[in-house]
Amino acid sequence: GGGGGGGGGGGGKKGAQLRHPRKVYVKCDKNKTFYITVRNIGSIPLSTPTITFTFQNGTPLPAGPTHVPPPAVPANLNPGKKIVYKFRVTGWPCDAPSEGRHARYLIKLKYDPPTEEGNLYMEQEFELVIKPDDDPLWADDWTFRLNAAPLVDSLDAAPWIGQIQEPLHQNVIVWTGHYPWGDYRWIQGKPVLNPVYLPSWATLTEDSSNTDTTFYSISGTPGYMDNGIDSAVFSVESDLPDDMTFVNPWLFKFPIYIYNVNNPPVLGNTFSSNIHINVTQNQSVEQILTATDDDLDAGKSDTLFMDYYLRDINGDSVYTPATWPTFFDSGNGSASFDWTPTEADTGEYDLIALVGDFYGDLDSSITNLIVRKVPSDVEEQGHQPYQFNLNQNVPNPFNATTRITYTLPGAGRTKLQVYNLSGQLITTLRDEFQNAGSHQVIWDASSVSSGLYLIRLQVGDNLAVKKCMLLK
Repeated sequence: GGGGGGGGGGGGKKGAQLRHPRKVYVKCDKNKTFYITVRNIGSIPLSTPTITFTFQNGTPLPAGPTHVPPPAVPANLNPGKKIVYKFRVTGWPCDAPSEGRHARYLIKLKYDPPTEEGNLYMEQEFELVIKPDDDPLWADDWTFRLNAAPLVDSLDAAPWIGQIQEPLHQNVIVWTGHYPWGDYRWIQGKPVLNPVYLPSWATLTEDSSNTDTTFYSISGTPGYMDNGIDSAVFSVESDLPDDMTFVNPWLFKFPIYIYNVNNPPVLGNTFSSNIHINVTQNQSVEQILTATDDDLDAGKSDTLFMDYYLRDINGDSVYTPATWPTFFDSGNGSASFDWTPTEADTGEYDLIALVGDFYGDLDSSITNLIVRKVPSDVEEQGHQPYQFNLNQNVPNPFNATTRITYTLPGAGRTKLQVYNLSGQLITTLRDEFQNAGSHQVIWDASSVSSGLYLIRLQVGDNLAVKKCMLLK
């Protein structure tokens, strides 16, 4: 099963994908576990995702779905990440009629933060079905019931492995078997293979037979909803009723694993690199984003969504701008972005473009965005009020402490670090967002041994290095 929900706008979309079994089978008076996966397919974190169950109709289970063990709900489920919940149910009593018994529960996934409409949530239904104990699906082992040599084999060793939308063909052989010391046959008739359970996409065909052996093939093409673990269950018996008077049919199972082969989406045109915006001149960011998905191009069932969000480069958190950008996702692999920042938005950010598909695969790109305020007359003069420069420390050489000064032409994330001549980092003096202008730092090197050191200043693509001497 699966589904998705999402909402919000501007600073990002909230969305989740819920994967769960369509049916869970449980024996009478027995426990059965199953798993539900929640994946964040939106562009912003989801907080405290929780799953609840509500009985809908049928016969309630003695013990409905419960967490095993109670999961540690993450404070935030980040984009592209998933959490797997484990649940347990207990079957109905064995001393009561079980034919046709079932229970239907409603799964509800809720997560915060709330929107204007309230908490977002999504719902999916699944069935819990009990089968009689003599149903072969509930055999504790899948070997034959008669102590004889195996009567079923596969030319293609199990488990059978396939993938969605790709034809799968397997061969199965049924033979009578003999005593190792003679020609006494276990059955006198022709061995027949009857399907007890086959996946809905599979077909069983008898290809040929002889006195002792019958050859079958199983073929079909799994669909998009058939990925996961499945099986093929058969009973083997003689076509002569007298052979089966004192024995039951032999039962066999071959596991089947169908993989979902999904091509992830790929961003095409994205944000330009290193965007600088001057709010004094009312500058803006205008961009057309594009993305492609090979699954959609091949006509496969998939979805494509595009989004963006701003991240404060200092706090590594989603930034809420003073004026929301205008963003439109066409749904067919293109989107438009238009933002005119205000003076309240001055700072440095990561501008992230994002594309995702139905299966939770994501592609993204990150652009450095600096919003600054520079007087118009300074812009018109064709130069910045400050140049990027790292001055020589004073004093130099020095004992214990020295003063380091530098100037920045614009706002940006500033890293001022000291290394030894072997390239080892000695200390980080600054690692923060700083505005344009002159800055100074006092380096206290009282705990550092004498020697030659390198002072390194980096802001964006600008880099400067100065040597200094510490003498004690």
